[in-house]
Amino acid sequence: MPLRGSVTFPKGKADPSRLVVYLHGNHGTCRRSPSSPQAPPADAPTGTPSTDPCPDWAKVDSFAGYDYLSDNLASHGYVVVSPEANLASISGLGPTTSAGSSTGSAARSQILQATIEAVRSWNAGDAVMNTGQAVDVTKPSAARASLKGQVDLAGGIGLMGHSRGGAGVVDFLQFNRNNVRGTQWLIDATLALEPTTYTDSKTPEGTNFATLLGGCDGDMGTLEGANFFGLAKYRPANARTADLQFYVEGANHNFYNTVWAADGDDAGGTCGGLWWGGGHPEVRLSKPDQQKTGIALMNAFMRRYVGDEAAMEPLMTGETTLPASACPTGDSAKAVDCRDLVRTSYIGPDEQRLDLLRPDGADPTGTTATGGTLTASGLTRFELCDPQDGKPSACPPGGSTAPSWGDQFTVGWDGPASLTAQLAAGGGPTDLTGTRALQLRTALDDGEPQNRDRQAQDYAVTLTDATGASATTKVSDWSASLRAPFKPQTVLNGVWIPLSAFAGVDLSRAVSVRFDFGGEGLPATGLIQLSDVSFLRKAPAAVQPSIPAPNGPPSPLGTTLATTAVSTGKVCRDVLGPRVRSVSLQRRKGRILVVRGRSSDRTNCQGERASAVRGTMVAIRQPVLGKKGKGQCRYLDAKGRWGRAVPCRASRVRYVKGTTTWSLRARLPKSGLPRPGVKRRTLTVLVRSYDRRGNLGTAVKRTLRYP
Repeated sequence: MPLRGSVTFPKGKADPSRLVVYLHGNHGTCRRSPSSPQAPPADAPTGTPSTDPCPDWAKVDSFAGYDYLSDNLASHGYVVVSPEANLASISGLGPTTSAGSSTGSAARSQILQATIEAVRSWNAGDAVMNTGQAVDVTKPSAARASLKGQVDLAGGIGLMGHSRGGAGVVDFLQFNRNNVRGTQWLIDATLALEPTTYTDSKTPEGTNFATLLGGCDGDMGTLEGANFFGLAKYRPANARTADLQFYVEGANHNFYNTVWAADGDDAGGTCGGLWWGGGHPEVRLSKPDQQKTGIALMNAFMRRYVGDEAAMEPLMTGETTLPASACPTGDSAKAVDCRDLVRTSYIGPDEQRLDLLRPDGADPTGTTATGGTLTASGLTRFELCDPQDGKPSACPPGGSTAPSWGDQFTVGWDGPASLTAQLAAGGGPTDLTGTRALQLRTALDDGEPQNRDRQAQDYAVTLTDATGASATTKVSDWSASLRAPFKPQTVLNGVWIPLSAFAGVDLSRAVSVRFDFGGEGLPATGLIQLSDVSFLRKAPAAVQPSIPAPNGPPSPLGTTLATTAVSTGKVCRDVLGPRVRSVSLQRRKGRILVVRGRSSDRTNCQGERASAVRGTMVAIRQPVLGKKGKGQCRYLDAKGRWGRAVPCRASRVRYVKGTTTWSLRARLPKSGLPRPGVKRRTLTVLVRSYDRRGNLGTAVKRTLRYP
């Protein structure tokens, strides 16, 4: 397949630059007129993405959506490549989701491998790179730009993947370690931006890893990227690397890609709108404000761990927050203080930490990681739990959304209570003069009755020395991690407490850390999550990423790149979509509507067989009445409810069972949406099929009077 994308590089740089690769996820690959019905699902893109340009469609260059990041990083001396990964959406390579659609991770790994191989060939001077809006290494042109000798591949590479691209870059770590028949690359840094995990989630190992979670992500609303962070921390293969999680309040899924941003805000009503009674839409970041956080966090991560720029270290550990240039200037600045916009979790290399409370020990609720005694007093709950699906000790209770998988502590109280951790076995003194902060991760158990009316929680932290001298500070003085998020969910986020907060304590002879709950000046009742309590040493971490030993079958060799195109004669390109026939609508008892039909694929290429029907979409809608409703429709969801009014062209579809013969059972609401005096309304049912090449057939429309 053709390798296409963008390359951004610094001009006039004397020494070779480090390479960073950005990888987009699933999105519509071709667009027709705005009046066309909705495209097929993202894993079956519209048009014919294997051709260029899309016949009768405008190609959607998702790879170009990170140009703002590329330009900024290139200005600091890095070469940035952003390949097109549209074909990964329909390739069928790799595992599938529970719904049966391809995750495309295996295909994306091969795209990454081919991209890095292409850069190596450009660096050696063996290939020619086109300039302009896109790069196609298979088609050299007169407009040439040379990268000969300008890229340092041996020093390490950075990867960033967005959405399914995030799963793709994590998958590539596995692909790379098992690529024993090809070239293996040292991956200095890997960042998964609002990633999917699905069933092909793997553990990031051998690399400095970060995940960025958007607090108002409406596409990956379960914040699956938190799972990657939980899998990566404390792994033996990551003993010399850092693991990070950035939680950005008010950030959605689309706005980090400027091309996807054109499709609007995907946050959904539960983020600052519906949950807050519609009165706080300003909590959602605007496009410019969200993209500023992307530059500040993602590019700083690459500069710290690919370029070894030590000045970025405080932003990575959570010691400092966003620079003023990255703070919101739009309406969101009124709702969220810039200091609280980003909540950073940081697990540094082993040599940088003195762990105190870790939930993975032999006796985590009775013994500290340093061998001291852990004593609970007055707590209604103190136990180990894991919110991951299928775990016997689920937490938090009450059905809250809890994406921070992995063992953690649940701590509950209904009056004054405490949790005391000795720093050494037998209660002896520990020298903390070489440390600079106490770090922990914590979260409010959102929706629990102990946390009344979603009010912020708080607890105190006391450090005591061998003489009995102590100093106390509150978690809320240093972090917003115990505030109720704008979207109901329970996410463990980091808290950085500098040791300067414990004035008067002899740090050379510290003996214990005590957490106080429910006392004077603190909430009387509460339930929180707690994990990963450690002291951070003063010296910046000397990170040492590596290529772990193979742990699976050899990776496929992938695509061979060519710098010249050889004609093999005229090739017919199938551009016809499937035909939908025999569509019937049947009303049944219990307000059930059954939509049935048949679909068959076709081809415009003589002597060739049609590819095959891959799926069919059905949209059920009603027009909104009145002048204000002109051009607006409400679409029926899977639970038999009418959604909010949206432009009729923005179809909300459901994907039916079957290929050539298919059917859909839809539950209708108890009534339509008539105005007073209007007894019956017309339902419109739109049906459209698509084939395995991504060709979309013509929509078939049927109507039904209802109720």
